[in-house]
Amino acid sequence: MENKIVVMEQSEMVQLIENTISKELSKIKSDSKKQKDQDQLMTIRDAMEYLSCSAGTIHKYKRDGILKFRRIGRKVYFLKSDLDKKLAESVLE
Repeated sequence: MENKIVVMEQSEMVQLIENTISKELSKIKSDSKKQKDQDQLMTIRDAMEYLSCSAGTIHKYKRDGILKFRRIGRKVYFLKSDLDKKLAESVLE
C-alpha cells in the first residue's frame, strides 16, 4: 500500500474533521437511545397501551408467567425489551 500526502486548505481540513466527528457522535447517540428504549421500565398502563390490550389481560399474563415483571415497592413494572420479545414470539407462532 502506498502512502500519499494530501494537500488541502485549513478550512477544508477543519470541515472534514467536523463532519467526521458529527457523524460518529450521531451513531453513538443513536445506539445509546436504542439501548435506553430497550431498558425502559413500563407500568401496567404503559404495557396496556403498548400491547393494545386490557388491564385484565396484562394481569392474567403476569399471573400465568407469560410476562416477566419487576416490583419496586408496591408498583409493578415491565421491561420494554421483555414486552418486545413476547410480541416477536406471538408473531412467529
